[in-house]
Amino acid sequence: MSDSAKPCFSLRGQVSLRKRNRYHGAIYSDDGGIMNISRLLATALAMVFVYPGVRADVPIDPKAEVAAALKGMGDAANAHDVERHVGYYAHIPGVTLIVDGEPIVGWDTIRDKQKEWWSNGKTDVVYQMQGAPEVLELAPNVLVTTLFMRAHRTLPSGEVREGRFAVSSIWQKRPEGWKVVYSHESTTH
Repeated sequence: MSDSAKPCFSLRGQVSLRKRNRYHGAIYSDDGGIMNISRLLATALAMVFVYPGVRADVPIDPKAEVAAALKGMGDAANAHDVERHVGYYAHIPGVTLIVDGEPIVGWDTIRDKQKEWWSNGKTDVVYQMQGAPEVLELAPNVLVTTLFMRAHRTLPSGEVREGRFAVSSIWQKRPEGWKVVYSHESTTH
């Protein structure tokens, strides 16, 4: 088969013989019309951009969504951004955070306690996750996560302290996204 009559594949999957003009960058269709390379490229690009829309009904993996939320929560913690960090907790009256046996109930109460712990954002604490988070799906809209963390901070006395702790949280898919509805944090040895 000569270069001027190579098979070309149409968008409908049919093979046809089209003549190629090497000097003008055009492809001649069976009926004699010319399909410009730029028009062909534009059609191919349009299909690439339309394809993701076709898959819009495919559900997103809940574990991946919560993993992204955990990353955002961790980034906010290391930036000492209380509002953003606590924004991952559900704005419901019964949202609970238990830290070393002390229950903290209610979103405003959790936010106020976090401000205290981080000295209104002036702390130098740095958090680091130890290994990958454990994520367990309990129901279609409920996940449990467990993280092992390390924290490094300077105390008011100037002493540098490092601590290890574990955090287990129950996440619920809510209209505003995945939110923590219950969390337990305790030191580890």
